[in-house]
This record gives sequence, structure tokens and C-alpha cells, in this order.
Amino acid sequence: MAMARWQGAGRDLRSAIRSMWTRPGFSLVVIVTLALGIGANTALFSIVDAVLLRRLAVPEPDRVVVLEERHDGWSTTLASAHAFLNWRERTTSFGALAATAWWDANLESSDEPLHLTMVYTMGDYFAALGIAPALGRAFSAEESGPGGASAVILSHGLWSRLGADPEVVGRTLTIGGVSFTVVGVMPPFDRLDVDQGWGDAWVPSPMNLENIRANPNGWRGFRVVARLQPGVAIERAQTELVGLSQQLRSEHPALYEGYRPVVRPLHDLLVGEVRPIVLVLWGAVALVLLIVCTNVATLLLAGGATRRKEMAVRLALGSGRQAMIRQMLLESAVLATLGAVVGIGLALLALRLFRAGYGDLLPGLDPRVLDGVVLAFTAAIAVVTVFLFGMAPALTAARTSPGAVLKDAAVGRASKGLDALVVAQVGLAALLLVGAGLMLKSIWKLMRVDTGLTTESVLTFDLNIPTSRYPTEVTRAAFFQALQARLETVSGVEAAGANRYFPLRPRQYSQPVLVEGRPVPEGHEPVVHYGGITSGYWSALGIPLLEGRDFTAQEMWETDGATIINRSLATLLFPGESSLGRRIQYGGEWRTIVGVVGDVRQRHLDERASPQVYSPYSEYPHTTMTFAVRTASSPESFVGAIRAEVRALDPAIAIFDVRPLEALVEGTVARRRLGAVLLGGFAALALALAAVGAYGVMAFSVSRRTRELGIRLALGAESATLARMVVREGGRLVLAGMALGLAAALALSRVLRSLLFDVPPFDPLTYVAVALLLLAAALVACYLPARRAARASPLAVLREVP
Repeated sequence: MAMARWQGAGRDLRSAIRSMWTRPGFSLVVIVTLALGIGANTALFSIVDAVLLRRLAVPEPDRVVVLEERHDGWSTTLASAHAFLNWRERTTSFGALAATAWWDANLESSDEPLHLTMVYTMGDYFAALGIAPALGRAFSAEESGPGGASAVILSHGLWSRLGADPEVVGRTLTIGGVSFTVVGVMPPFDRLDVDQGWGDAWVPSPMNLENIRANPNGWRGFRVVARLQPGVAIERAQTELVGLSQQLRSEHPALYEGYRPVVRPLHDLLVGEVRPIVLVLWGAVALVLLIVCTNVATLLLAGGATRRKEMAVRLALGSGRQAMIRQMLLESAVLATLGAVVGIGLALLALRLFRAGYGDLLPGLDPRVLDGVVLAFTAAIAVVTVFLFGMAPALTAARTSPGAVLKDAAVGRASKGLDALVVAQVGLAALLLVGAGLMLKSIWKLMRVDTGLTTESVLTFDLNIPTSRYPTEVTRAAFFQALQARLETVSGVEAAGANRYFPLRPRQYSQPVLVEGRPVPEGHEPVVHYGGITSGYWSALGIPLLEGRDFTAQEMWETDGATIINRSLATLLFPGESSLGRRIQYGGEWRTIVGVVGDVRQRHLDERASPQVYSPYSEYPHTTMTFAVRTASSPESFVGAIRAEVRALDPAIAIFDVRPLEALVEGTVARRRLGAVLLGGFAALALALAAVGAYGVMAFSVSRRTRELGIRLALGAESATLARMVVREGGRLVLAGMALGLAAALALSRVLRSLLFDVPPFDPLTYVAVALLLLAAALVACYLPARRAARASPLAVLREVP
């Protein structure tokens, strides 16, 4: 019995292959159409799997969480050292708890200095993650306290850049002018970055815990990572932290008023920014697959109708209806399998191109390949696709009446099914086109936002000076003053200036501001961004001085007490009056306003200009600064000269993050642009498939109505009348699909609200443009078969009809 079944299956398979072979053009179109849909879905699922679904490669990743302190109106979600200390000592929900803070440094060598992102650790960061060093060991208890900062653990990436020496443990490195002994090397790890505590190297924090207890301060700059105790849920940990927060607020009201603790999975922190875009794209590509299925179903229904006499003869000769359904499903399965194989090849090509151009925009994507999970997903798509596009033609063929077909009767049910499929394709295409149109218009508007900066011909770069050689405010000011003077003398440099918290960079901090003589309740002060700048900053970035004056040389490099504010803050604090000479307090000090400058988009292009205060460098003598250099020609051509000027001052200092200001601005919308471009590509594919489907249905309809059209022509009907009739029939289907698709878009466009900028989800111009585009494509798709019908010779048509 089993042998007979296998033999029967083999005969059915050979019959399916023969059927494909006799219709090579039809089979090729079906396979290519399926490959496009399956390939796009496989590639997108690979991205979804790598970015959203795949957990961290650590033991029990769901137990790894981050602990944050949040304050309404403040930009940071980091925590204070005092909060970390109390969380570690006064909670029971966490097994291991660690705090990290990063800083820039230079790895000094006899060749070129190397910029490093260093990470301070308090507590056992690697135990919280559950990762052990690949070489050497973690920090000992003695090394983890004050005075233990001479030990360093290298990342696998830095170890590889230094030559991958297996005997590196015990070696001494000079970082920031200080000698460190390598005690370990971490294994490769690609999912984390500095915001989650992963850098080039780690050293124990030099902070004294007793000092933290005795002299708590409100500086919140630590990322706290913890591992939940076995069996402890995030909700329980959250409740415990809230209770402790109330105690801390009563003990230190000035330090904790307005702050609330938040516990969330580390995985959420990793994917928070990219999740909406990736999910929207996955939904879009799923719609493309549905369009592909309906398109192929249309082809198979039309092809089945042309084979109805063959099916009728087989039924008349005794072939069972179940056998016929099985045969047509097997033909669909063969087509789906070939489509899946070609689709996997397309997905591999697409992912390779995507990683080359955009791999850095999505965390965890670069090292991924099509693994077993992705291939299983592809196989599932192929199986589902078989039933989606194969069942309707199979059931239609099985319901065929041999007598009616052999008498050449029309098969009305097939026509209704084809019409429904055309309506579905057009509706899905309209839905995708609206989404793509909204996102593309949003990106177009975002790229035309007035940043407040003159971005052309400006080079930006960062550098860090070590505190070991520049320990005082005077020595730091002297270095940056000398560097700025040297940069301004480079031939072709028009202006140069620096800011610690440069616009559109991740480093942005805010704090409350008070106006002299205007007391406000604590916790209700206006919040402002701040930055310490050097002279030449306004000229380098083209920021206009609207009122008052610039800092004097003495204010810039030697004394404090003066401040410059932007127009937004002046309007907020002093509406309808001059702000010059008024005194405001931020950072615990009173300062006199000497000038007002234009607004700058400080954090993101899609945020309105924030209230901003600028202090002279003497007020914030940072060791890391971001420079802007305005040049007379291409900014990239000045990199060598700038590096030479820095090395002339201190050969152990490296410049890093070097890029034109225009590239910095474009980088802020890179993920949105990527989403818009991919969604636009999927929408274009959907439009093409819908047009092909409409063309196929109308062409099939014309071929089935050959007798009717020939008689109409013979009786004197004009060709133009017949063409309009065919176009009108196709137009009704397209209009029905378009109405359904636009209605669905109206209902679902709210999903895109968080991804749009200055474009309402119900933007009428987008909907009108989509409607016109669909109508144009439909007219072309319907006109071609209509023209062929209108140009037919009545005598030739009637001669061909039996």
C-alpha cells in the first residue's frame, strides 16, 4: 500500500513538472513573482530576527535589566552614583548590579595615537551580563575600589586592533597618560554599545563609596545594569524600587524630588528606536506577499480556465475530483518551491547589499546570515503560499461541470474570483502607497528643516586631552586656545570653534534655570540645554548674534559670570522685553546675559528648537570637545592639516569622529530615510504587481469574450466603443479596490504617526497623489487589452471561433 502511494505521488509529481514544461512562459512569470515576494519577506524576517527577536547571547537574557531615573522635562534617563549605591545595598530583587560611565581617552604609542571609548565600572558589570573574559580574568575585589584603576580589561575589538596577542595579559598600556595593566580580554560581542556599558576597554571606577554616601550629588551619568534574582519578575523589582525611591526622597528631597525609578529589559533599550520602523517594514513586506499570492492566484485561475476542457475531459474519463485537487496543489507546490529557492538567493543578495550600505543603522545586523530560523520561516511562507494561491484554482477546477465545459459554456465563477483578486491587489497596493507617500513626504520635510546652522563646507571632529597632562582649568584652556589659534591660521580655514555639547550629537544634557526675582516652586523650573563653547563657534557654524555682544577674550578663557542665550529662551523667560543684563541661575551659579543668538536644533531635527544657554569655555573646561572648522573648499581635504596641527601641540592626542557637518545632519535621519526608501520600494513593487494583475485579468477577459467581441464588430460596433467598454469594466474593479485600500489606509495610518514629521496621517495631498497614480497605472493596464480587442478583424475573429 505504501509503495503504491509513493508511486502515485511520483506520477503526480512528474505530471506537474510536465505541465510546467509545456507552459514555460507562464511558469517563469509565476516563479519570478513568487521569488520577489518570498525573497523580500525572507530578507525582512532576517532583519527582524537579528534586531528584534534574537536575544542577547548571555545566560538567561530576560533577567538582564537596566535601572533608570527619569524626570519629566529632563533629557537623560541615566542614574546617579548615590542611587546606584542605595539600589545595590537596600534591595533584594537583584543578584548582580553594576554602574558604568564612559569617557574618551587616547591610547598612546610610538606610532599614531588611538582614540578609545573607556568605561568606568562600579560593581561587577560582567557578572550582571553573565559574560566571562575570554582571556585572563575580571577585576578582583581589591581592583574594584579606589586605587584599583591601574587594571584594565580589553574588548575583543581593541585586542584585535592591537595585534590579537594571546600573551597580552600582564602587558602595560599607556592610556590618557596613565599606565594600566591588562588583566583580561572579553569575547566578541556585537549587540551592545557604549550606551549599554560596552566600550573599547573597562577600568574600575575611582569613586570612593564612602564619599558618595557622605556627599551625595545630583549628577546623573551612570548606566545601571542588573541581573534579576531567579524567580523575580520585573514588576516586583519595579515595585521595590518605587518603595525605596519614596524613602530616598524623604531622606534627600533635593536629590530625588521629581525623579522616578524605572526597570526595563536591556533588550528594550537596544531596540527601542528601531522597533517601530522595522515593524512597519515587516508589515509592508507581508502585504507585498499577499499581493504576490493574489497575483499568482489570478494567473493560476486564468490558466486553469484555459485548461478547463482538459479538466472536463479528465473528469468525464473518470478522474476523481480529489485527485484533480491534489494534482493542482502539487503543481502549485512545485512552483512555490522553485520560487522559494530563487527567493532565498534574492534575499541573500539583498542582505549583502543592505549590510554594506546600512548595516550600522540596525543593532546586531552585521554578523547575521540566513540561519535555520530564517530558513524555517521561508519554508513556512512557501507552504502557506501554496494554499493561499493554489487552493482557489484547485477548487474551481474540481467544481467544473464536464457537460457545460464541453458545450463551451462560460464559467462565471472563475470570472468573479478573478475580479475579487484584482480588487484585493489594488486595495493592498493603495494601502502601501499611502504609507510610503506619507513617510517620503515626511523625510522630504525633515531634510528641509532650518537647523539654524550653515552646514556647507564645515568639518567637525572630536578630541580629548588627558587630565594627567592637563590637570587644571588653566592648562586645559591654554591647550584649546592654542589649538584654535593654530587652526585659524591654516590656509583655507575661515573660522573654527568648539562646543562640548555639539548640536545633533548624542551628548546632550539639560538642567533647570531660574530668573532673578522670579521664584518658582521647586521642580517647576524651565529646563534648558547647555554647552561650553570656545571663541569662533558662532562664525564656524553660521549662528547669528541677534542682540547684545559675544564673549570677550577674558570671559572666554579666564573668568566666568557671563552667558549667552538663544531666542527661544529669551522669548520664554522675557516675552516682550530685552533680556540683556538680566541674571539667570543654572548649574548653581548666577550669570548675566550679555547676548542673544539664533535658535539651533540641538537634539533632533524633528524637535523644535529648545531653550539653550551658552557658557564660555572658562565655565565648563571639559577635556573632550567637538570642533567645527569652516573651510573655503571641500572640508574633507583639510583633515590632514588639522591632524598635523593637533600633533604639533601634543603628539599623543588623536582626533576622532571626523565628518562634514552635512553628513552629521543627514545621519540624524538615516534610519527614517532607510525606512521610507524601503517602504517606497515595496509600494512600487506592489503597484507593478497590481497593474500586472489587472492587465492579466482584462487580457483573459478579452480572450474569453472573443466570440462576443467579434459579433459586436461584425454588427457595426465601433472599435473605440469596444475599447471604452473594456477599460470601463477594468476601471470599476480598480476603483473598488482603490476605495477599499484608501479606506484601510485612513484607518491604519495612525500606526505611522510616530514616524512622521510635520505630515498628518490624513494628508489629503498624499491620498490624491496615490489615487491618481493608481488610476494611471490601471488605465495603462486595461488599455492594452482593450486596444487589442478594438483592433481585431471581425472576419478573423469569427473565423477563429468554433
